[in-house]
Amino acid sequence: MKRSLGIAALVAALLALGTWWWLDNFEWAPLEVERPLRGEARYNAFFALRKALEAQGREVTARGALDTGLDTLGEGDLVVLGTDVRTLGTRQVDDLLAYLERGGRLVFDVPGGDEERGGPLLEAFDLATTSRSGCIEMRVDADAAKQAPCVRARYFRLGDDARESLEWQLGDDEDPAFARGAYGDGTWLAAGTLAFLKNEGLDEHAAFAWQVLAPVLGDGRVHLVYATDVPPLHVLLLRHGWTVVVPLALALLAWLWSRTGRLGPVLPVASTRRRALLEHVNAAGELAYRRGRVQALHAAVRRGVLAHLHRYDPALAALEPEPMAQALASRHALPVDAVRAALGAQVPPTPQHFVATIRTLMTIKGQA
Repeated sequence: MKRSLGIAALVAALLALGTWWWLDNFEWAPLEVERPLRGEARYNAFFALRKALEAQGREVTARGALDTGLDTLGEGDLVVLGTDVRTLGTRQVDDLLAYLERGGRLVFDVPGGDEERGGPLLEAFDLATTSRSGCIEMRVDADAAKQAPCVRARYFRLGDDARESLEWQLGDDEDPAFARGAYGDGTWLAAGTLAFLKNEGLDEHAAFAWQVLAPVLGDGRVHLVYATDVPPLHVLLLRHGWTVVVPLALALLAWLWSRTGRLGPVLPVASTRRRALLEHVNAAGELAYRRGRVQALHAAVRRGVLAHLHRYDPALAALEPEPMAQALASRHALPVDAVRAALGAQVPPTPQHFVATIRTLMTIKGQA
């Protein structure tokens, strides 16, 4: 009993010590984790701006393209055009200009590039694109030392008509990055970039965005036109699919390499002529032996040896088998039994006897 109480006290002491060490070395702290955009925020670049304006009590609509319905826009409405203005047709530009004539407000992005590719909307406002860009800073409050983070924007050029209607500009005196002017009863705002109004930049440049938008915000509705242009397939593959495309391409190259034959001449090397009679004879003899024609092989060699003796030593060939065997054994220094067995008509019983018999016959023929 006492031992059990001691163990329980020891465990409790260890738990208390561990709890004290944990609380002394660690503390609860909030952690912000950036999550990828979901839902409408994935395709609507002005989603955060829409929520911010709705929080102010404004009526906000969002669309992916500048379609029909511009004639229904009223005085005091604001259109924020996030698409490339160079893609607008003549009819759309005419509707926008008519909307501005009756008191509308328009904010659009001036693209960079060649001055000759401005489009009908920029031509109507007498604006021209350039390839220059710079960092635009704006004071957050009355304290001149406190500046908001700079906004990287493109500069554009103002024509004579644009300067006559100009109300405000920011950037260089000759080539501003932001400009606001009047058109009829309405107001237009040209910006070298609208990145500060989009989801990623609005949090960092909220003060800058409000100072730019506040003068053109009317009492009407706000219409946000976000770009829904989808890059080509090869661009998407290079940006997001290279982690899959590159290993697949390497695997394809490895498979093609494994299936490719060895490099060499296109035509095979011509074989030289040669006589291979001995090889054919040996092959024919091996085939006959494997098929059990031992007697025929032995008889053929025996006949060849006897014919050789009749031709070169007729006296020896005329003897009886036994005297002939003794004479050949004495002449060639061979055992009499081996010569007698080789000259006999009996088939050698084993492969070893067959080889020995053929060797004896060839010795007799070669030395006769």
